[in-house]
Amino acid sequence: MLWLWWHVSVGHARSHRLRTVVQVLAIAVGVALGYAVSLINTAALAEFSAALREVNGEADAVVEGSGRGFDEQLYARVAA
Repeated sequence: MLWLWWHVSVGHARSHRLRTVVQVLAIAVGVALGYAVSLINTAALAEFSAALREVNGEADAVVEGSGRGFDEQLYARVAA
């Protein structure tokens, strides 16, 4: 059965050489385009992630309280 398939396909390729070459080139171009789209997609996602990290960023300074709070007597003084 494999011999029959090989005989038919090689016979067809020999009788239609230009068509066979164009088909092989079309498949190669299609695979190359698919791979290129994959590479572009990966690069675009990486750049988008980098832009988000740049926009969000980290603070240059952090202000933290001591956790003790204020004396209750200061509230009346500040309110006045």
